[in-house]
Amino acid sequence: MRLLLFLVFIMITSLPATYSHAANRALLIGVGKYQMKGADLPGIGKDIEMMRKVALTLGYGANEIKILLDEEATLKNINNSIDSWLIRGVGKDDHVLFYFSGHGTQIYDKNNDEEDNADEVLVTHDAALGVNTLNNVFVDDMFNDMLEKIPSKNVFIFIDACHSGTATRSLPTNKGLYPKYFEYPGMPRTTRSVNFASKSIQSNVPSGYSALSAAQDNQRAQASNIGSFFTLGVSESIMKASKQGRSITMLALHDKTTDYISSKMPDPKLVHKPALVGGTENNQMNLFVSKKAKPQPPKKVTWASEIKKLTDKAAYPVTVRTNGKSFKVGDPLVITCTVRKSGYVNVVTMQPGDTAPTILFPNKFHPDNYVKAGKSVSIPASGDTFALTAAPPSGKALIAAFVTPFKVNFYKQGYGDGVFKIMSPSSTRGFVVTAAPEKPEPQQQTPTPEPEKPKPPKYGAGIVYVKIK
Repeated sequence: MRLLLFLVFIMITSLPATYSHAANRALLIGVGKYQMKGADLPGIGKDIEMMRKVALTLGYGANEIKILLDEEATLKNINNSIDSWLIRGVGKDDHVLFYFSGHGTQIYDKNNDEEDNADEVLVTHDAALGVNTLNNVFVDDMFNDMLEKIPSKNVFIFIDACHSGTATRSLPTNKGLYPKYFEYPGMPRTTRSVNFASKSIQSNVPSGYSALSAAQDNQRAQASNIGSFFTLGVSESIMKASKQGRSITMLALHDKTTDYISSKMPDPKLVHKPALVGGTENNQMNLFVSKKAKPQPPKKVTWASEIKKLTDKAAYPVTVRTNGKSFKVGDPLVITCTVRKSGYVNVVTMQPGDTAPTILFPNKFHPDNYVKAGKSVSIPASGDTFALTAAPPSGKALIAAFVTPFKVNFYKQGYGDGVFKIMSPSSTRGFVVTAAPEKPEPQQQTPTPEPEKPKPPKYGAGIVYVKIK
């Protein structure tokens, strides 16, 4: 996303884009390269490419597929992508596909919610050895939380990893095959284990979810240089169904991937059988996305016009000033907003090409945005350890300020990290909320008066445009 401003002394981290309407979503995560020595797996890049083609074949658009591969698949990036891409990015009727290929393992349970005293985890790129544990791993508790928060009831999960392998630990590994299970010093040695998706979903209401994992609880999924056997089976089955014009369900996919792995594994002792869990309805649902059933998106409303509309409806003007009207790239920029009535101040900016406004105030250094009447807000303020500088592209940039008597904080609702955040589509809901009329006290033999019509809350707003040359 192009921003009007960039930091001189503090770098802004990458910010996820926001979307004006929900859509189908596929999140594909593959980890073949690890920061830990000796943990790398072959063929994971091929897994991701296969699943990208699978998602396209199932009907997900190219812009509905997000990929995190190797160095991108850190715990922070995975959590941020789940939040912005799967939780905030879908509606109840949209389809969600979650895929992970990489190592699985176990760590000791930290919150005492596991009977076996162990949490199942997916091993991320930045996983690191701790004392009898692994740090920076995606724990089944996090996955459980993700399932509870996703609005969609059409969630399909594929986990190409294994998590116990107790029964197969003594088996030799064939040349060219690599178990997708990571062992480390001091790890739990449990007598009972449940694979990642099974443990996560069994503690949720299963309706709305269907998950297919590569191996049973006592088996190890296998990777190879040409891809992981489970993913190869998923890909072949879905591609065949597409070519033949047939539907395919998770239930059918379970049987087909089981047959594929059994027929292709060079050593019968290493055959692993996929595990299916989830709601009966979802397990029998067609995985192909119906384009006809997809609702048409609403008429596109640009953020710039929405901000202009909100400022036009304001009860009183707010003065917004800058230290100039025209700026060359690299020129310092200072924004001042004078508050005539006490309230909560929010300042945003947009530049041509931006898909959503950037929130300038409040920010990381000034999270509290209540300002008393007669005071001014300056960005940057005296003592701030950052500066604002005009940045490309050239054109007319918008800066708008809002002052509300009720508590509104764009920064807390925004996306991303760093000093500034990206504005959420739900941030302006407070501006259209109407105040409920007070109920009149009942009086004897007196007709009840007509209730007053709700009045929109009174807020102030101001807007200014600057030119970037």
